[in-house]
Amino acid sequence: MAHGKTRPSEIAEYAGLDGRKVYPYLENLIHLGFVKRELPIVKKEKRGIYRLRDPMLLTWFSIVPKNRTEIELGLVTHDGVKEDLQRVFGVRFEDFAREFLVELNKVGKAAF
Repeated sequence: MAHGKTRPSEIAEYAGLDGRKVYPYLENLIHLGFVKRELPIVKKEKRGIYRLRDPMLLTWFSIVPKNRTEIELGLVTHDGVKEDLQRVFGVRFEDFAREFLVELNKVGKAAF
């Protein structure tokens, strides 16, 4: 999920699992509080996406494993992690925007 795989089929393929076998793992991660399932705000759809709940875990798993050597040697640069940081910030922005729209809707000021 930290690498942008948010749909069950994408997660299963990335993990090397059969698509149907990924659901028990996702449910377990939700139960443990590591993952959240998000549904579209404006559409009545059952299919959702799965994301890491903790921003620190998202940042860690997006950046540290593939840059570990550079980090340990003190050679990591902004350019080396720029793309990953942009993805993390994009996910966080989506979270803030979603929360803002939900609050607007609660007070009747949302346009949907």
